[in-house]
Amino acid sequence: ICPLSKFGPFCYLNHSTCDAPENPCKNGGTCIPIDDRINRTGFTCLCSENFSGERCDTAKNRIDIQFDASLIPRHSVILLHFITAYPDAEHERTTILKKILVHQQSLIVHFAQPFHFLFLQIPHQAYYLLVVRERYLKSESIVTSVQEEQRCPPIDKLTDLQLVKQPYLRRAKMYPWLCRRHRAL
Repeated sequence: ICPLSKFGPFCYLNHSTCDAPENPCKNGGTCIPIDDRINRTGFTCLCSENFSGERCDTAKNRIDIQFDASLIPRHSVILLHFITAYPDAEHERTTILKKILVHQQSLIVHFAQPFHFLFLQIPHQAYYLLVVRERYLKSESIVTSVQEEQRCPPIDKLTDLQLVKQPYLRRAKMYPWLCRRHRAL
């Protein structure tokens, strides 16, 4: 197995693609040459956490989450559920697991995919609605917080059993509206 910049049967040959004076991968990305038998000038960029794209040239959405330490248990993990709603297709959910340290009161998350809703879940406890937006903005910076008034009761407490029997992503789409309606009552 050859180092990243070498190839050939005895690793004597150099890849020139990634050895250029200027790194083809932007924003601190790592250039990985593609096997010369496939493409002599091809490469792949491994991007840092903050960037994405073919050449790491697109800043990911930055989400700053502030929370009251009394809401998050010590040495806890949280789940961040990103929901993307499509008008004519199945909705998508992406979940990220993050560890929260004892005195940690904020969290920065970088996320590249489009999304419409962001829920924070404390496992076996509660869901909090953090972000609701109609359209995706590339490289957006979002500041939000976890507060008790953002806590949503379980869906079966908010509605009749008909909605509870619906597919998961349909319930997830209705959940923010039900939660807001519940608070207004």
